[in-house]
Amino acid sequence: MITLSTPPTVQEYADLIDRSVPFSLANYGDGEWQCILGRQGANAQGGEYTPELREALVQTLKQPPAAFEGNYLYGTNPGKKLDEEVTGWRVANLACDDNRWVWKETLSAANVNGKLGPLLKALRRRRVMIVGPEHLAYLGERNVIHLNSFVQVPDKNCFTDIDAIIVAIVAEARAKRIKVICFSCGMAAKVMIHRLYQIIGDTTILLDMGACWDPYVGRLSRKGYRKRDVLDRMARNVDDGREQDEIVLDLALGHVAARKRQLNDGPMDARFERAFSTRYMAVREFQPESICEIGVRGGYYAYMMLAAAPHASYYGIDKNLGDWGGKIDFYKHAQVFLGRFEPEIVIADSQELEQLPRYFDLIHIDGDHSYEGCKHDIVLAMRYAAKAIVVDDYHNLKGVKQACDEVAAGLETTRTYVLDDGGWRGAFVFDLREDRL
Repeated sequence: MITLSTPPTVQEYADLIDRSVPFSLANYGDGEWQCILGRQGANAQGGEYTPELREALVQTLKQPPAAFEGNYLYGTNPGKKLDEEVTGWRVANLACDDNRWVWKETLSAANVNGKLGPLLKALRRRRVMIVGPEHLAYLGERNVIHLNSFVQVPDKNCFTDIDAIIVAIVAEARAKRIKVICFSCGMAAKVMIHRLYQIIGDTTILLDMGACWDPYVGRLSRKGYRKRDVLDRMARNVDDGREQDEIVLDLALGHVAARKRQLNDGPMDARFERAFSTRYMAVREFQPESICEIGVRGGYYAYMMLAAAPHASYYGIDKNLGDWGGKIDFYKHAQVFLGRFEPEIVIADSQELEQLPRYFDLIHIDGDHSYEGCKHDIVLAMRYAAKAIVVDDYHNLKGVKQACDEVAAGLETTRTYVLDDGGWRGAFVFDLREDRL
């Protein structure tokens, strides 16, 4: 029988994984308890409370596994509104259950606060399977963990397919010698863990991770994941030997890739990754407290810049037309994607603007790519940028290059340079920190 603190610590769970001690953790939150208590409807993620699911969940509690019971843990946090009712249900329906219950939020709270590192390090040293919806298949791309196997389940209500899912899990676990299975499949995860424990629980760790993986793959599914600095927090969790900036950049690229997939907006190939990376690195250098962008589109460049300066304000100007690579109404997607940064996006033609609403530390230009249009935006930005102006598409559009070169030629003391993304698009930088024009 394993012994844990009250509440358990992340390090204790990590130590069990490092020592290959088989154990199982199934977490019961407000959704599971609502279903068990016979409520109608669905949880916050759309998982329906059905009589069949309720019966199965109740069975997981009333018939705890016996073979290795000392290592089978129930995590709980029903929430203040349900706490008294849940306590009453447990007293009325469960016998001698106190020694099995642990605090449910140990891992999720550590995740939000950037303190999950010991667990992720331990998982990277083991053969791991993820059971979850499609978006988690990309988890291994950013070195969060080494994904040895993935069993995909429906995004919600996967209980209806539970028998087939369990068969697939057992087959994969045995074929690939999996040591840890992490579940992110809602209320059904509790039933899966309960049934699988009696099949492979003597050799395999069964860990209910809930939504913990979501912020690493661009799904900010919980309030705690919608903090401005969530990427910095997740990078502290990853802590795989790389510099913090490098991990944040990698995670931000993963978020943009996920967003492009959601919008069916083309692939995120190496060229895009290099181009997006240049914006991140530029903003890390200038550390702006305010950013203006001319040409917002889907908000991808904006996201990379704000990932590098998460507490900066953002003001976007978008023409909302389909020219120069734009897409009509795509700015609306940017408002959602950038939501945690509280963006201010206005619909306007920068060519008709003679002034901006205020000064900005950094202005990013990716709007009208004609020579005349780009030069107009640069001249306008020169009057309002305190630290830097970054102009996209310097390498691949002659009009943009001509406009940048002409303006730069008239600035005797201003440092200028090109952010090279491998010769694809490139971005021209006016470093204004030494010279306020």
